Amino acid sequence: MSMLDETHLPLPQSQADSNTYVLGRIHTHDVVLACLPEMGLAPAATVARQMKQSFPDLRCALLVGIGGGIPSEGYDIRLGDVVVGVPGSKYGSVVQWDYGKTVAEGKFVHYGVLNDPPAVLLTAVNALRARYNMGQTGIVENLEFGSSRIPSDMNAREENIFYQDYWHESRILERGNDARSSQFAIRQDERQLLERLLSQPPGQGPNFEMEPKLAEFMHEYRSELLEQLADFPNPQQQRGLFAAMLRMTKGSLDHDSDTCRTLLHWLAMNGVSDVLPKLIDIGFDVNHKDSDWQTPLHLAVIENHFPTVAVLVQQCHADVHAKDLNGLLAWHHALHIDWDNCADNDEREKSRISIIRLLAAFTNIESIKGAKARKSLSRLKTDPEAVILL
Repeated sequence: MSMLDETHLPLPQSQADSNTYVLGRIHTHDVVLACLPEMGLAPAATVARQMKQSFPDLRCALLVGIGGGIPSEGYDIRLGDVVVGVPGSKYGSVVQWDYGKTVAEGKFVHYGVLNDPPAVLLTAVNALRARYNMGQTGIVENLEFGSSRIPSDMNAREENIFYQDYWHESRILERGNDARSSQFAIRQDERQLLERLLSQPPGQGPNFEMEPKLAEFMHEYRSELLEQLADFPNPQQQRGLFAAMLRMTKGSLDHDSDTCRTLLHWLAMNGVSDVLPKLIDIGFDVNHKDSDWQTPLHLAVIENHFPTVAVLVQQCHADVHAKDLNGLLAWHHALHIDWDNCADNDEREKSRISIIRLLAAFTNIESIKGAKARKSLSRLKTDPEAVILL
């Protein structure tokens, strides 16, 4: 609103239109401003549809939002910066943020993009680029004019920048009523201190700070999961478990809520094995499925962590016949473990073979989907060494 050169009186609007508008002018353009009633795709679509009913002659619509403003090594984007989307070689100018899927290693793969903006807007952007290169944009003057109309107590310089996984309303997130399935959001200063302490090898550096800091952290967060750390007599196990919990919160908090993964999933995926039986003892479900119906055993197999697979199967009694969303058992995934990396890495190849042999001993042939996979299992039942020839 502060960028309007002139404000106009309100006009009658459609009875079916529940939006509230601010009318005005920017340069020679008449402008209609509307604010969403709440965040989300559905409210945005509703506001746009109702706006078109009251103002059928609108030439174009701009969706303006505030991003996270989190600077990174690749993009130094900060609070107050303006980002304008234009079509690129791979995507259009607008990419729907949740139109995709998180895959291995936390990478986000887009399934599609929205249409390009009208040509008149694209040519306007290119014209603005040319004027900017010539130093003729007047952007600084316009921003100074707009900021002069904003109350002085709204100062971006006084904003605190948080990690993108910081949860401002609560310091602990729970899915359902079970604290064991909680995800955690940690302030930047806390994270930096804890990461520094965890990075110190045992017996070196200020490790004496670790236990008091953990005790303080557990008391402050009042989490059943964190309190269970005291049940691990081995300090190295405590450090390993806590480090895994800390890694869980790095940039993947929202995705964790979507994938329904528990701490067991993340520990198995990262190859942690020695603390798994203890977590099972305190109530974690070894066969809990994520949104892809994958259990911790599925993930340990996919990531080629034989020690973790062995602990899950032999000590934690994980269900080797649990099927994922595609109807696949851990055995099916074992046949396709990490082919590229195993070819040039003897240790990974050894781990792959060990996983196949172990699962072959515990998996029933009748439960196998696919003739080829069933034939491979039948062969291994009679000749375990045949795994090398697969």
